[in-house]
Amino acid sequence: EKLVNRGIKALVVACNTATSAAINDLRQAYPDLIVIGIEHQERTHYLMPLRCMGYETREYERQARKHGKQLLKEYHEKRIQLTDAEYLCRFRKEDRLYPCITIVLYFGDEWDGATSLLQLLNLQELPEEFIPFINDYHIHILPVKQLERTDIFHSDLRLVFDSIRFANNTEEFRTHVLQNPAFQSLDDDAYHMIQTYSHSPELEKFEQTIYINSEGGAVNMCKAITELIAEGKEEGRLETKKELVHSMHKNGVCLEQIMQIASLSLAELE
Repeated sequence: EKLVNRGIKALVVACNTATSAAINDLRQAYPDLIVIGIEHQERTHYLMPLRCMGYETREYERQARKHGKQLLKEYHEKRIQLTDAEYLCRFRKEDRLYPCITIVLYFGDEWDGATSLLQLLNLQELPEEFIPFINDYHIHILPVKQLERTDIFHSDLRLVFDSIRFANNTEEFRTHVLQNPAFQSLDDDAYHMIQTYSHSPELEKFEQTIYINSEGGAVNMCKAITELIAEGKEEGRLETKKELVHSMHKNGVCLEQIMQIASLSLAELE
């Protein structure tokens, strides 16, 4: 309701299963709202055209069944006029179904599967003159890692997509986060999604002791990255100091000298 009040033209439901579960209530409450279903994929699904076509076919069939029941009810209770053909198929000539849109949100490196139904079919032994009669079905793939422009998105989704694009380059990812002020106030769900798809154990570790920005209760990811870098440098200094101590001990340097050179107490040295 909040989104509708803000004047949205379409609603994207980030799971086709959730879309199927919620579509009836959404249609009834907001009949003019466009609902777009999203199918998430981290790996290529080689039957995706058939899978998406199945989603949309089932949705159209569901709409037709529901419409037919309502039409039949009105025919018996309100005595509305139907032709024989309209009564038979439970659908009037002027009736229309709601359009279905399915988008495949792909987080992998490269989609190497079919993008249409025809690409799944064995057409080699079929006479060419028959091919134009075969109905095709195309899928819409949004390859996140190959997106050239993310500025078209006006929410934390842009930050999530940017992070996934740079997920394979740690230094570029850190630089991008630190140079972008928007990461200072990141929705916690967006942060969790970035952590999940970047497969970063460091960000997962930080999530356990997450920093909450006092303005709006959002995650300050810039601070998270800064602390992780500082922590990494400190771990590097400790590792260097540990190697130095082992080297001096191996070469017969006494404990007092090692403590003085490494600036360590006896307890730390032990």
